[in-house]
Amino acid sequence: MVPREVWILSTWSIRIPPRPPRPSRDPAFLSRSRYTQRAKSTAIGSRVTRPDERTMSEELFRAPQQGVIKLSFDRSASGAVRPLSGCYTGFVLDRLGKLGFMSPAMKPLSLGTRICGLATTVLGAELEVRRMAINMARPGDVLVIAAGGVTDYACFGDATALRMQLKGMAGCVIDGSTRDAASLRVMKFPVFVKGVTARNYHYPYAGDHGAVNVPIVCDGVLIHPGDVVLGDDDGVVVVPAAVAITLAQTIERELAVEQATRKAMTSFKPYDVQSILAERGYRFED
Repeated sequence: MVPREVWILSTWSIRIPPRPPRPSRDPAFLSRSRYTQRAKSTAIGSRVTRPDERTMSEELFRAPQQGVIKLSFDRSASGAVRPLSGCYTGFVLDRLGKLGFMSPAMKPLSLGTRICGLATTVLGAELEVRRMAINMARPGDVLVIAAGGVTDYACFGDATALRMQLKGMAGCVIDGSTRDAASLRVMKFPVFVKGVTARNYHYPYAGDHGAVNVPIVCDGVLIHPGDVVLGDDDGVVVVPAAVAITLAQTIERELAVEQATRKAMTSFKPYDVQSILAERGYRFED
């Protein structure tokens, strides 16, 4: 098929890019990411935090999810937000058994960015669905957009970020791309994203595929509305609401111990590792 072209001064040509394809109804729409093999599902409490992405995509893409706008969700994990906000992602991830962590491709737009809040979830890249989610969100919430890992087209920008910032939302995590990167950095609005591109979707877009506050798969991690989303320079980790309060209580105690350990390290006192290694069968030779 010959692409459409506009000729200027008989010498220059601008190729008009084709409209981005509407998402297929094939469940693979949400599975266009790094997972090609079936991964073992592991449960923490009552939640699966590292499912097989394609299997979960097929489940979440079925009819009951499409077109659903849930006006509220369980906020029982809100008490865990403040304690967890003082932790770095690696510390939390260690206590989750290395589960619930998004890939290294999910990065903060600006270094030094931190977020921690309850997840308000959005399925798909449709503009009005995203606006509805922002309208229903509360201050401190994190908007999580399951855009299928598509990085060729942006589904976020500074105008949406301004609306969220004025509402007091904590930030946004996008399984896709954003535009207006320079403006977002000036605004200092926390955004975690997989790509940056100037090209956005042609709206309205895929309205029949959108949903708000339903379970989603974002970069291979299953997220329920109300789960705690924590992000920093090392990446993004999701704490299931079912274990968030218990985890926060445990972490507060362990964080005090780690801080004491780090303080001891600054005094240059060596660890007594020789006895530990000897117990493991190591031999010490001259």
